[in-house]
Amino acid sequence: MEVSPKKNWKERKKLWLNSLKEIAKEYDFKFKSNYIYKVIDDIVYDSTFNVSRIENAVSGVLSFKPIVLDDIFWDITDMPDNKRRRITFRLDAAFKVVSEKHYRYKIEINDLANPTGNLEELVKEVSREIESNSIIDLESYISFHENNIPSFDHGSFDYSQVNFIGLICSYIKIGDISKAEVTTQYCIETEVKSLYNFGNGVDFFDLASIYLNKFQS
Repeated sequence: MEVSPKKNWKERKKLWLNSLKEIAKEYDFKFKSNYIYKVIDDIVYDSTFNVSRIENAVSGVLSFKPIVLDDIFWDITDMPDNKRRRITFRLDAAFKVVSEKHYRYKIEINDLANPTGNLEELVKEVSREIESNSIIDLESYISFHENNIPSFDHGSFDYSQVNFIGLICSYIKIGDISKAEVTTQYCIETEVKSLYNFGNGVDFFDLASIYLNKFQS
């Protein structure tokens, strides 16, 4: 009788992630916990690896974001000390600019005791997806999100398609305060929620509005 994957999940997870750690080095990634990451120019990429409890499989998501955005986010939210933390804090922190999901994957591990072959192919696949990413800097990041906003006077649409926090931080970074103000006010007026609560009902967009006031002449 075949043993259920649930029976040896902890052992599989430890073995597979240790294997992933070694493979990551060969492809210029760094490893932490259950993900690998690397910085290319101004973009930080991270790729998660979740070992299934019920299948002999690994799944995950490749995500990315311009690395400078968190500095602006922490200026707005008055968390300047965070800017001195290591790169992984920009991926793990509770308060940060959320990365863009670029590619989802799931593979079956054929040899449970030797997952290197399957995992290496997956890391190669992730590397190819990184190379194909058209968002390579702050300007292309801004264009990507602007193209997902039909206009600021439209009806309802799927807000999850636009990272308004990242967009506002981008505008501030490049010095386009006018667009940052318009976008912030739009989010406040249409009650877009950032999902960050800073106490007493204060949302990120409220703090962004206060922060932007200092640029008024």
